[in-house]
Amino acid sequence: MSIFLGIIGCGRAAQQLHLPALRFVPAIKVAALADVDLSRVEKAARQFPNARRYSEPGELLADSELNAVAICTPPQMHAELALAALAADKHVLVEKPLAVTIADGERMLHGAEMSNKIAAIGFNLRCHRLVRRAREMIASDALGEIHQMITMWGSQMQHNSKMPEWRRLEATGGGALFEIGVHHIDACAFLLDDKIDNVQMLGRSGTCKQESVSLLARTNGSVLISSSFSQVTAPFNEFRIVGDRGVLSFSLYRADSFAFTNLSQPSFGLRHRLNQLSRLREFPKLLRIARSGGDYLLSYREQWNRFAAAVRGESAPASSFADGLSALKVVHAALASHNPAGKK
Repeated sequence: MSIFLGIIGCGRAAQQLHLPALRFVPAIKVAALADVDLSRVEKAARQFPNARRYSEPGELLADSELNAVAICTPPQMHAELALAALAADKHVLVEKPLAVTIADGERMLHGAEMSNKIAAIGFNLRCHRLVRRAREMIASDALGEIHQMITMWGSQMQHNSKMPEWRRLEATGGGALFEIGVHHIDACAFLLDDKIDNVQMLGRSGTCKQESVSLLARTNGSVLISSSFSQVTAPFNEFRIVGDRGVLSFSLYRADSFAFTNLSQPSFGLRHRLNQLSRLREFPKLLRIARSGGDYLLSYREQWNRFAAAVRGESAPASSFADGLSALKVVHAALASHNPAGKK
């Protein structure tokens, strides 16, 4: 089955993440691009020169050749565009967050359930090599009973003078929690195969609303999660998972960072040295990953490969609208804990 994809929204996410990845997904042809700013369409089209250009989303949705649509617009537009795409009989992948409000997220999930189309959300971390490796290790019980998960993500996005205004405002889906925190919220649930049922938040605003936030959460299985997200710090993206048998840590920005400490084995002596030397065997693989753009960009390739397989009926997408709504509810619970009088 040929997949002809149209992309609505040709900003940073489309130009720097999705389009470079889609160049290496032969099952999907990027056939159309749309943005109200035609200069962004032209920039995006440099990567796919044969793609048709549109200035209005409705024009792209009316393109009869397309059978799939990616929605990479500001979050407040996700609901209407996703529902319109499903109504136009097209498969859909929506960038995170699913929506700004829970009500919109619920409308989107209902629309997806009423259709016979694939409706996926862009939680690419589920497709990151190290996240998948960590999930397998956790499921194998190598860490024993999990007690804690500590995550951190920092970026310098708020220092970008060209950043659009919507990214600076919580009400339109901006700020550290909506922009990057929702990724880790979903990744924690995915790693543990569990749901977050309690969350508290502290936030710090500067020139932008909630540019740095810290969360303390607990899952149904009583794993404690502490996370910090900031859009005004040096870049980092890290996980540490602590069980009663071992500790696992890795950075999503470093292919060689995966490290497991088995608490039943000494952290010194010959066996420890041999374990350290065994990591050298991974060097050829890590070199190939680096030459391909690194694990983070590769996670977008894998996400689109999973989407293509889902459209062909071979497997489920990496993440669904239901996953997106679950993460969105945690975001709103965190916001409510910080500002009990705030609106959802």
